[in-house]
Amino acid sequence: MHNASKLYRKRCQQTKERADTLYRILNEHQREMELEGVADFLLRKTIKEEKAVADAEIEEYQQRQWKAYHTSNKEFAKCEKYCREQREFLRAIEDLAQQEREMYELDVRPVQSKLAA
Repeated sequence: MHNASKLYRKRCQQTKERADTLYRILNEHQREMELEGVADFLLRKTIKEEKAVADAEIEEYQQRQWKAYHTSNKEFAKCEKYCREQREFLRAIEDLAQQEREMYELDVRPVQSKLAA
């Protein structure tokens, strides 16, 4: 469970870092184009196309991130199931031990009453 959770956190960090990098590059390119005096319609068109490419790459990172998230959740659910089964097993053992004590007490009482008489 720990490894899947760790992988998810790592993927979140990778996604964030890559998105920051891509948008920083996109902003720098936009500033360069503005300084060069590129026409507004061409600037918007170019930036829109580059943003679509960046968003597609970020989407790939997010898909990997969500896959790790779901894997982590599955492993957590499996761990919870094992813990629940173990608790139920321990309760059953305790119940059996209690029943054994009660049965012993029932068996011993007639013998004790005969000895007392």
